[in-house]
Amino acid sequence: MSSSSQPVEPLPAPVDWPLSRIPGISAADQSALKKAGIESTQHLLDYCSTAAQQQALSTQLKIPLRFIHKWVALADLAQIPSVGPEGCGLLLHAGIVSVEQLAQGSPQALHRNLCRLQVRSLGQRGSQLSFAQVTEWIRQAQQRTQGISSGS
Repeated sequence: MSSSSQPVEPLPAPVDWPLSRIPGISAADQSALKKAGIESTQHLLDYCSTAAQQQALSTQLKIPLRFIHKWVALADLAQIPSVGPEGCGLLLHAGIVSVEQLAQGSPQALHRNLCRLQVRSLGQRGSQLSFAQVTEWIRQAQQRTQGISSGS
């Protein structure tokens, strides 16, 4: 290892959450998903990895496809350890629908948009979301996408 080499940080493991922790999935929908064998975010991502699979699940559960798209986006974002269920809904409301999209984001612009969203939609004055937290979300998303693209 040369002196100019940076130590490689380990890739944070994606987090597999129970669907009950994901915002926007009702108890009735969780029950329907469970009957289909989907009990966690990783199950959902595995089961719905293609548009055809998402359409099939929508048809099977008699649930509008837009709900399946929303749940897949939330599950994808929640797998980033620093985002989790607490941040995935906020990111989705800000228009971020995937880890790849988050990885391409500007920390300054995303933090500004999220703060505005919190005030406008949630009535929260003075952001509870720090710039450092948004930066960490993006950093972990970048690690995840680089790890996926390099086969890690």
